[in-house]
Amino acid sequence: MAARLKSTIWPQAGATSIDVSLSTPAVAISLASDGRTIQVTTGGEKASTNSYDMVFNTTALGPLQQMDLSGLNLDRDILDGIRALSYDRATKVAINFNKRWWTGFYPNVDAVHHGGGVSSSDLPLGFTVYPSWNNGDGTNVLIASCTWAQDASRMAALVPDYTDPSTPTPSYTGPIAAVCLEESPTLKDFHGYYITHHAWAWSHDPCTCGAFALFGPGRFQNIYPEFRQLLANSRLTI
Repeated sequence: MAARLKSTIWPQAGATSIDVSLSTPAVAISLASDGRTIQVTTGGEKASTNSYDMVFNTTALGPLQQMDLSGLNLDRDILDGIRALSYDRATKVAINFNKRWWTGFYPNVDAVHHGGGVSSSDLPLGFTVYPSWNNGDGTNVLIASCTWAQDASRMAALVPDYTDPSTPTPSYTGPIAAVCLEESPTLKDFHGYYITHHAWAWSHDPCTCGAFALFGPGRFQNIYPEFRQLLANSRLTI
């Protein structure tokens, strides 16, 4: 995506080149001393502070709370909203097999190419999503587990830190894969088709701090309007 934005020939010749700075997380946002521009301080190896006429902040509220916003002089209602508006949890486990064994589940061949399928269970794996696509590249990925709320928290406890060199190579005997395969009478017979797996918990991701907004009773009516007012009267949009 960054390469496409930097291109001067995409989507057409003469396009404006946009250089995206990567690995430079915003750590602070404040009003400049002139009161007319917004200063954004980034961290990482190329830490810097730059001024902008307007800033569009597209992070979720969880990551926004991690930034230093004291220099914006935000109303208490806005700060309470950033803290209180909640995001639900979600955890998914994708398993790559060497065979699309689930295609036999469909009643006709058209469903294999168009319909896909979803099954639910009271087991820890929650929902299983059977994809309808076939890229013909030997990749046969099944969403073996898709969970929300408390189920997601329990599955998230089994998700390893993939950035840690000491994390074992994914295996169907690993804790989270074992929950998905061993406890399911349908999937436990397919160990021979297993290649690898990857699990992700959005509540553990510092860039999201949750999967999707799930505002509690009255919060959308009583708290969220303050954000709309901020958008209308500020050079900063959240």
